[in-house]
Amino acid sequence: GKPGAGICTIISIAHLDERQRHFVLALLLSEFVAWMRRQPASSGLRALLYMDEVQGILPPHPANPPPKGPLMTLLNQGRAFGVGAWLATQNPVDLDYKALGNAGIKIVGRLITDRDRSRALEGLGVDHIEGRDADELVAGLSKREFVLYDVRAKKRLSIFSSRWAMSY
Repeated sequence: GKPGAGICTIISIAHLDERQRHFVLALLLSEFVAWMRRQPASSGLRALLYMDEVQGILPPHPANPPPKGPLMTLLNQGRAFGVGAWLATQNPVDLDYKALGNAGIKIVGRLITDRDRSRALEGLGVDHIEGRDADELVAGLSKREFVLYDVRAKKRLSIFSSRWAMSY
């Protein structure tokens, strides 16, 4: 490829049953951690792991499926090696609070149930956003509207909306 061009590898495990998915993920994530530890320290982003729908992968304590250990290692230590992780779920209540605590950027969309809002906002560690009750604000979000929490930004909390996207 071209110098500076990124490499993207996409692995789909949707066709596997849960036991097989956990096995494959545990192997892949363990290899990724081993590769990460061979890298020198970096302040820039060297690699990004994206996982869509992590439900059942990072469950709250005491559950400990095989991929949870290496994924928690990536979340805990990846920053020092220039490795980031972007995790997505529709069920924030099913995530380990330590995983949420390691996230530098958190994006919360419209959550309908009180339980999901409570858990997501607990993970953000906020009660108020821009002087407004956080629960009411998240409950009142429109479609494609999100609350963004960024630990590095001066204004840590903000609301943004996404535009329509077309996919063929």
